[in-house]
Amino acid sequence: MGYILRRMDQRSPQESAPQEQPPEPSRQAELPVSFLKAVAQTLIGVGAVVVVAVQVIRALAAGRTLLQVHHEVFALFGLAVILAAVVELAFTLYSQRSDAALGPLLLGISGALLFQLGSARVLDVREGLAALLYVAVLAVLAGLAARPRS
Repeated sequence: MGYILRRMDQRSPQESAPQEQPPEPSRQAELPVSFLKAVAQTLIGVGAVVVVAVQVIRALAAGRTLLQVHHEVFALFGLAVILAAVVELAFTLYSQRSDAALGPLLLGISGALLFQLGSARVLDVREGLAALLYVAVLAVLAGLAARPRS
């Protein structure tokens, strides 16, 4: 402990803390993992758009209106965002950042909000209050994620 305190005392106040580089094997593993994450999330997004387009076309062909189909659209996009959050959370195992879990948490809550809006048949006071609480939590987490790292 004395070594750590002595070393910090020797640093002048204008000097910033030295940037710690992750170990070399970890940095080498992060590149293919981030590429796989990007591919998986792209496939999830493209798949969601295709499935939603097919569902909307089938519903319109059956004589339903877009207002009758919007629940399915919200639910499908909510599911896609939740799946993307799962991929992002798995990527945090390979990340060196201490705040890496905020991104998947934001995605998961956003997906849950979309999924809840999709499952709500009537937007009453209770559903509106739940959506408002989701948005409040998202705002707090986004504020935490956007603050500068020290």
